[in-house]
Amino acid sequence: MLGVAAGCVLSLAVLPYVFYEYATREMWRRPYLNWTPMPWASDSANDQLGEINAIGAKRRWTEADAERLHEILSIDLGRFDDTHAQHEISDRYAMARVLGDAILVISDRLVHGPLDDDALRSRLEGMLLAALDHEYLEIRSAAVGAAVEARLARRPEVHARLLVLQHSDPSDRVRNVARIHLEHDAITQDLENKGKIYVPPEWMRRR
Repeated sequence: MLGVAAGCVLSLAVLPYVFYEYATREMWRRPYLNWTPMPWASDSANDQLGEINAIGAKRRWTEADAERLHEILSIDLGRFDDTHAQHEISDRYAMARVLGDAILVISDRLVHGPLDDDALRSRLEGMLLAALDHEYLEIRSAAVGAAVEARLARRPEVHARLLVLQHSDPSDRVRNVARIHLEHDAITQDLENKGKIYVPPEWMRRR
């Protein structure tokens, strides 16, 4: 009886960990696994969106995955036509969506893992932070949200950069995005410090 009871107690202790593993390793992958081409995007944009989603769905990333995302984020949006017919979008807008999705998939990986390779993590963080200085406001605003979501904004030097964007970026949209995200993160941190929001330990997020 004692053995059965001990087994039950152990099972109950392990169950939250198993659920966490499932939730963070499988459930978050579903949007990437279920991705379908965008009807409004060009074949080229859809090809790259599909590639980004395929990377996002992988359980483990390699340097090759990071390099491909870096190549996508290095695409010059100025090469694409910004004109569009009525009820259609421009090629430039479609490609900006590609870059925005690349930023989001990096943020997802930094938040949910698994990412226990410190060198790879540092490179991905650097790619997000570099996007804060992007020429196009759509990319800067996406990078602001990603930096906050990935908890990079809690580093003093990153927080300072986001404050500069909040007050000095030439785009109203970027300024507002920075303000809203920083205000929301301040509230979140306060709730975390009061123990009202559970925060998984760092080692669990990295596995």
